[in-house]
Amino acid sequence: MIVHLFIDNHPLPRWQVALFRRLTGTATGTATGSNAPSDFAVAGNRMLAVSLVRKSSAAAPLDPMSTPALRALLLLERTLAGADRDHLVDDIARSPDAAGLPLSSLDEVQRGGAGQTPDLVVDLRASPEFGRTSSPRTLVPTYNSHTGIASLWDMLLSGGACETGLADSTTGRIVAVARPALETPQRLLESADAILDTLIVQITLAVTAIAGARVLPEFISAADHASSASTSTGNARTTRRALQTGRRSVEFIGRRIAAKASRSIDRLLDKSPAWQVAWRKTAKRTVPGEALDAADFQRLRDGHDRYFADPFVLVHAGATHVFVEELPYATGRGVISHFTLDARGQSSQPRPVLELSHHLSYPQVFERDGALWMLPEGAASGRLDLYRAERFPDRFVHHATIAELPLHDATLFEHQERLWIAAGLKIGRGSCWDTLLFYSADRLEGPWQPHAGNPLQIDRTAARSAGATFVHDGCLWRPAQDCTAGYGGALTFNRIDRLDDESFVQTICGRLTFDPGNPHGGPHTINHAGGFELIDIYVPRG
Repeated sequence: MIVHLFIDNHPLPRWQVALFRRLTGTATGTATGSNAPSDFAVAGNRMLAVSLVRKSSAAAPLDPMSTPALRALLLLERTLAGADRDHLVDDIARSPDAAGLPLSSLDEVQRGGAGQTPDLVVDLRASPEFGRTSSPRTLVPTYNSHTGIASLWDMLLSGGACETGLADSTTGRIVAVARPALETPQRLLESADAILDTLIVQITLAVTAIAGARVLPEFISAADHASSASTSTGNARTTRRALQTGRRSVEFIGRRIAAKASRSIDRLLDKSPAWQVAWRKTAKRTVPGEALDAADFQRLRDGHDRYFADPFVLVHAGATHVFVEELPYATGRGVISHFTLDARGQSSQPRPVLELSHHLSYPQVFERDGALWMLPEGAASGRLDLYRAERFPDRFVHHATIAELPLHDATLFEHQERLWIAAGLKIGRGSCWDTLLFYSADRLEGPWQPHAGNPLQIDRTAARSAGATFVHDGCLWRPAQDCTAGYGGALTFNRIDRLDDESFVQTICGRLTFDPGNPHGGPHTINHAGGFELIDIYVPRG
């Protein structure tokens, strides 16, 4: 049986790639990579000849991801999740599984002759065309009895029950209905993964059943199926009428998605924790054995549309300068911003001073060799770059590339008349929260040599840097993130007992967190200069 999967003329989302792999028997596990059995997808493969066929929609397609409010909401979700996980709605560019896909246009297929005429079409386009017809038989995914991927987001943003199915052109009814469970309905991306994974199973089993002339599968309980099928039939007719109205209905659902996404952003920002930068006046820094009280710290106002983190402080020309990561939720990309603190501890308005095409964070600033420098994290670029202040504090220019690796939270310090950098690195499918590497050089420009023992640690309690090193009681100390309870959940103070070209030994001598009854998480970074101690903390909203 010849099966055509109709797709749009833009990059494929991962779920469509996963469906193609499933139908052709080239996938294992479920679409999102769990260890569930995959034999459900194999039964009819020898009967199927599956093609991905690009076909333009008669109605203007609605790409929900182009809706600014929804795009901002999903970026906010990714930011708060603190992970760069791929999702089934992500396009083909994020998926290595998309290599070598056989794509063709409808014109190319039609020029191929009668042997290319499909027996079955599955219309996966954003604006599918649905009407009752016997040839070729067409199946269209439905979300709460409506077609088009925009209906998926409309369904999820409604926060109610979810139902997926396939509108069947031979009967005009919705068949193979399922009611997927959502364990985390407040998380749209994870919920979309669950629904699309379910839909891949539904389509695969429906197609293989048709190929084998078998009865289409039923996924809901027999006791409820009659009433559900009756409701679905009526809604299928409503869906066809809506599609016939063309662009007007597309614009309507687009406005509805935008409104619901905007309300979701407001709820999420009101209730979800976020990073905040805070400071207190103190002549001495916190050292091992001491505790912190969040009530002692002033907070940097963030307006609930962004967060600030990773504060580094530098005293220059009599002023106290603070450099931070600023991440607006609307873009999801960090920039380096700057503000000052006056003698009373009052802050100026933060203003961006370094913005690039990739995410920036952890802006260590320091003075050396008669110049002012910044070593920000730019792991998203795949390298670690050093910047020099051409005009302090608001103009920094690229000076040198330290390493051609995506190093995280790199921290430069001097030890025994040599320069060192401690940094994190994600190795394979591991985490950059728990891996510690060192590099050394005789001068800032390098060359920087990796330590012979790299990686020196894989330890979630004491690896990832959490601020500048400091000297206390004649010893060199490095604060590190303790990610035992999650990213940046606390700090440890680590005494460097030995560091040379061949060896590294450090001892955890204290853990810094807030008292158990405090709702704050962290601290995540700590620095001190000019009579101020700065931290960033994970704080509840509202």
